[in-house]
Amino acid sequence: MRRWQPIAITIKPLTVAGMLLLAAPTQAGTLSNDWTYAIDSFTDGTEGSIVGETSAFEFYALAFKQTSDRLFFAISSNLPLDGYPNPSARNGAVNYSDLFLNFTTPEFASANGNLVGIRFDSKNDTTLGLGVYNNVTAISLSSENTGYSSLADYNTQVALSGGTVGYADGTAAYFDSTQPAYTTIATGNFIGEVTPEFNLAELGLDFGAVGAVGSQIFGFSVAKNIFPSGGFIANVLLNAATMA
Repeated sequence: MRRWQPIAITIKPLTVAGMLLLAAPTQAGTLSNDWTYAIDSFTDGTEGSIVGETSAFEFYALAFKQTSDRLFFAISSNLPLDGYPNPSARNGAVNYSDLFLNFTTPEFASANGNLVGIRFDSKNDTTLGLGVYNNVTAISLSSENTGYSSLADYNTQVALSGGTVGYADGTAAYFDSTQPAYTTIATGNFIGEVTPEFNLAELGLDFGAVGAVGSQIFGFSVAKNIFPSGGFIANVLLNAATMA
């Protein structure tokens, strides 16, 4: 059973008096009630021969919002935070990857080593604790999780299953299609805590407003002042690598 699901959101910055302010995405993001939504294809989550919305691994959207002191992220998908049990996976289940923020370059690989990473899923394969890290190097664990060997392999399987690969606000060019995706923080410096958020609707989150409602919706926030000023590209995948 193979799964791979990239989703990315690209944010354009406005910097005022040294504060990090994030405005509309540079590409095709959707703005609604102060949230920016990166809406994915609904036909590219693969679970064996299943593809799309009936797959446990379909991602629908990644959302972002900022306040004066917090950055909020929310995910709409079919995968619960408890993960999907699979004895072939490294820790016995497929979970979410870490969330990576790239403030520096237009490609993930060239930013590796200078990323910000957020470990928000306590059950994924990352050995560092929950939290925010800078100067992050990322690795792929796909070889340990019976996964796709590369993004190109994933693209081929989705097409053969009748689906259409999407990258939300990003494009395939952001990743190296010849390699498995980097989804796990290997090293980094701890700079802040992650706070689970259980009342995101009170902050205006509404995946239904953009037609991107999965069976699982959750989110978290982090302090804003620990981040560099400027725009970023954020991406989240599945646990332990492209492809479990």
